[in-house]
Amino acid sequence: MHKPADLSWSHDQSQEQGSTILHIYVTHNLIFCLQEVVYAIAKLILTLRILLLMKIPKDFRDLTERILCLLESDHFQSIEQLSIELKIHRTWLAGYLAALENQGIIGFKRIGRAKVYFQPELRDQR
Repeated sequence: MHKPADLSWSHDQSQEQGSTILHIYVTHNLIFCLQEVVYAIAKLILTLRILLLMKIPKDFRDLTERILCLLESDHFQSIEQLSIELKIHRTWLAGYLAALENQGIIGFKRIGRAKVYFQPELRDQR
C-alpha cells in the first residue's frame, strides 16, 4: 500500500512531466511557425528580385506605342526580337503581348515553336 506522501510525490512528478510535454509542444509549434514565416519572407524576396530583373516599364501606354512602332517598321517580329529591342524580360513581355492580342491591338501567327507578332491591319493589306 502506498503512503499519501508517495502519492503527492507522484502527483508533483506527473505535473512536472506534463509541463515539460507542454513546453516541448509549444516550442515545436513555435519553431514550425517561424519556419513558415522564414519561408514566406524568402518567397517575398524572390518575387521582388524577379520583379527587379524584369525591368517593368512604368508607362504602359508608351510601351504599347513602342511595340506598335517596332511592328510597323518590321512587320513580323518574335518575342525575342521585341524583348531585345525594348530591353524587357521576354517572359513578362509575352504576357503583355498576350493582353494586347486579347484586345485586338496586335495579332500573332505561330511559325514552328515561335510566335510572330504583327499589327492586324498590316496583315490584311498583304
